[in-house]
Amino acid sequence: MHKVENFPDLKKDLNTGGVVNTNLDSYESYKLYRAKLLMEQSEKATMTEEINNMKNDINDIKSMLKTLLGKP
Repeated sequence: MHKVENFPDLKKDLNTGGVVNTNLDSYESYKLYRAKLLMEQSEKATMTEEINNMKNDINDIKSMLKTLLGKP
């Protein structure tokens, strides 16, 4: 493994050409950031689905009210 110029936390494997970050703190920070991002995306998808369900329910209620009131 050789150091990458101007990047003290990076090392390059000359056999595979891969670059490895040797700073464990930044790796842990990345994992926490990624987990938070995935959770936020999941929550957003859930909220979007719930909003769409409520819109459908409101449209159903409007349709029933129009039928009860005899309006087209």
